[in-house]
Amino acid sequence: MQGIELSRRFYADLVRPWLTSVAPELPHSAALTGFGSELLGLDDEVSRDHNWGPRVHVFLCTDGFNDHARRLVVEFTKVAPASYLGEPIGWRGRPHPPANGPEAAGAIEHGLEFHTLEATLERLLAVRSADNLAPLQWLGSSREVPFSTMTTNG
Repeated sequence: MQGIELSRRFYADLVRPWLTSVAPELPHSAALTGFGSELLGLDDEVSRDHNWGPRVHVFLCTDGFNDHARRLVVEFTKVAPASYLGEPIGWRGRPHPPANGPEAAGAIEHGLEFHTLEATLERLLAVRSADNLAPLQWLGSSREVPFSTMTTNG
């Protein structure tokens, strides 16, 4: 199974039901963003030695992030299984630690991270909003950044 499908299932089978039960009114989107061959469906046995495994980025509005994200990371740490479909969900040879910062929260014990869209756009594309981004500006961005969308809730 390719990494993006593993991550889709991880979200659909574990994260989404759990999140719905502990924060049913919290609107969110889920995706896997950033860099990695699995985002483009190009992962293979060799690429599984780094930054690979069941993981998901959950996006919240800024208020939702500030009110819930860090608490949810701690709560998921308590209930997350050690593995999913035979793959460990914790830190496994990933070149970057789980996200943690003003608008990012994750834990080394599992592949669930919470982010705001604004902070992710700023980190990857150096803009806080795509609202006023002209097509020429988008095409002129300095690097390709794969985004693999999974789902939206709310």
